[in-house]
Amino acid sequence: MSYRIVSPRIMQIGDGSISELPHILRSLGYRVPMIVTDIAIAGLGITNRVSQLLDTYRIRHEIFQEIQTEPTITAITAGVTKALAGNNDLFPEPFDCIIALGGGSTIDIAKAIGRVAESGFTSLDTRYHTASTDGLPIIAIPTAISGSETSKYSFIKDNNAESQITCTDLGFNPVAVIVDSELNRSLSPRMIADSGLAALARGIESFVSRNATPYSDLQALTAIRLISQNLRPAVLQKNNTTARQAIMLGANLAGSAFSITSGALLQSMSNTLQSFCRLPHNLANAMLLPAITAFSASSTPERYANCARTMGIATDKDSDEAAIKKLIAALETLYQELKLPSLSAYGVEQAYFHTHLEQMTEQVIASDLIHNHPRIPTREEIIFIYEKLWHTQ
Repeated sequence: MSYRIVSPRIMQIGDGSISELPHILRSLGYRVPMIVTDIAIAGLGITNRVSQLLDTYRIRHEIFQEIQTEPTITAITAGVTKALAGNNDLFPEPFDCIIALGGGSTIDIAKAIGRVAESGFTSLDTRYHTASTDGLPIIAIPTAISGSETSKYSFIKDNNAESQITCTDLGFNPVAVIVDSELNRSLSPRMIADSGLAALARGIESFVSRNATPYSDLQALTAIRLISQNLRPAVLQKNNTTARQAIMLGANLAGSAFSITSGALLQSMSNTLQSFCRLPHNLANAMLLPAITAFSASSTPERYANCARTMGIATDKDSDEAAIKKLIAALETLYQELKLPSLSAYGVEQAYFHTHLEQMTEQVIASDLIHNHPRIPTREEIIFIYEKLWHTQ
């Protein structure tokens, strides 16, 4: 069996690594970057810090920060307009790369802006689902626990439907990544918990996927170990920078594994849950992990048991069945300790949820991703998993 590995050309990892951005740009031959970020990051002063760094090295740039919370076609269209306009009204010069500065949603938007702008079109539509041409090169700088920075995927919300567009190709993979945990020190415990649990979910899903490879297994298991052992202290101890560094590295590796395995049932169900219930993507991923683990474990018990042993909650003396029970119990306990919000607490009405349950289920069934899962669910089983989100409130 052979498999293809796609990864960034440069990965700069460690505290203070943001200072290497000007040198990375120059080493790659880029002169005029466009910074794509969001209002929240700008409000924290991170955007200004990066802009001042570029000014110090006399690197001409402009900032696009008209991004809210979700990666939508509207945001992409506005970004493409900015990208096509170029730098400087008096002496226009085309941008030759994009600096994606923010969380996973912002990075996904930046990837799509780069692809569409380079193609010459002004909006994203279905022709870009598996586009074959390169976009503007992306230098991804996650300011949250993401993983999108190492992925060839971009998930975009369709403004005209309760659904997401999954874009994938080599052109969506960043050429360079800077992982600097100093940039996430302003994250709230809630954001760290939700994004950390989502990264753990991606690591586990990648490891049990039908598309798993020996290479992705190494990344996924390391991600599972780093995240599971450091998530509690990262959330509960505000100044524990070592734990936050480990979480960001774990999320990075989970994103790399995900880029190889393509996601499965959890990704499909969380995409749909996010679109219909207006949930943050990380929260939707995190909510579904215990229920999907319980549903799927019997289909590949040795893999789920390996996850439990990697997390340190089971040993080699435990049978696979015992290890799986410990895994499910540990996930439920972890969620309780980190106070993961329920659907109702997030403002989702139960009547609305059940009214749209059939439509949500149809979208999951239509998704190619479920065929990567070790156990392909029936319609009734998808509904059962979704309903468990209410039964565990």
